[in-house]
Amino acid sequence: MRGQLRQRDGSTAKTCDAGQTRIAWAVGLFATHAPLIRGCLPATIPRRVAPTSNSHAGTHGEIAMNGNARNNLLTSIAGLVVLLGMSVDATALDRLRTPMQNAGGLCGAVNPADEAGLRRYATGIRNTGATNVQIACSLAGDDYGLGMTQIFVYFKNNAPRNHDVTCTAAAGTQFYGFTYSTKTMTLGPGGYNFLSWVPPTDFPANKRVANVTCTLEPSVTIHEVAERHNENVGE
Repeated sequence: MRGQLRQRDGSTAKTCDAGQTRIAWAVGLFATHAPLIRGCLPATIPRRVAPTSNSHAGTHGEIAMNGNARNNLLTSIAGLVVLLGMSVDATALDRLRTPMQNAGGLCGAVNPADEAGLRRYATGIRNTGATNVQIACSLAGDDYGLGMTQIFVYFKNNAPRNHDVTCTAAAGTQFYGFTYSTKTMTLGPGGYNFLSWVPPTDFPANKRVANVTCTLEPSVTIHEVAERHNENVGE
């Protein structure tokens, strides 16, 4: 808004008075684009006037600021603003985050009796039994973060024949509600691949917690569970 001083919170102060010089700096010296910081520079500055034959000692007067004085003052203030980091119109910045965890310490059997057929490794959890086992995994989420952009689970088939993997993703929490999506894929002998869920096809974009329940056939390993989301890292 021309002629007005914009505050950090977006409000505006009074218009520059008559005779004042309107000043503007962008963070980044001598920037030629839209200014970030604006203000009003007075047309005169107070000074102590030396006594003369026509004045009394100690009186105050005003002198007009010449061009050099104004430029020097502007440069000094602009430099101070940059040093203090007093930018106003900054743009929010997002970064892609991918929290992931190996399944060995993250997942477990839905039925505790099935734990006997599971083997936990530093790199994952494998069904070493003769029957299918249901596995549940839940990643920590950030209630104040941005919504997830993907959930994925990585598997390997350690058998010499094909095996199917079926997983149900439950995106969300009990308080905010869950969205469920079930997917199946076939892994060839010694093969590895991942199942993936993305919004808005598989869950709403505002979900922040990843949970999966998978049916592991014998000799299949879950290696890792992960989710992706954008994080606002500041302005």
